[in-house]
Amino acid sequence: MRINHDTRFLRIKQLHYHELEDQFEEIFDDIALNNQHYVILTEDNNTVVLVSEDYYDNIEKELHNLKYELKLAKSDLQIARGQTIDFEL
Repeated sequence: MRINHDTRFLRIKQLHYHELEDQFEEIFDDIALNNQHYVILTEDNNTVVLVSEDYYDNIEKELHNLKYELKLAKSDLQIARGQTIDFEL
């Protein structure tokens, strides 16, 4: 993954969601250390959003809660592969 620190706006190589999830901590640690902002890639894989540390912390809590709910749903409902579940933030 390449992060260009020479420009005002950070550009991150396009990633699929699962790749972003795998490298989640590395991305945010690097950005926080250098710019005191965090980076979020939207689902279109092209949009980069800079957010404050407090805002990111709130998002991280929500993501943690959603992952927990998904684990419960998988164990309780035995979700079939490919089935879609809607969660609301």
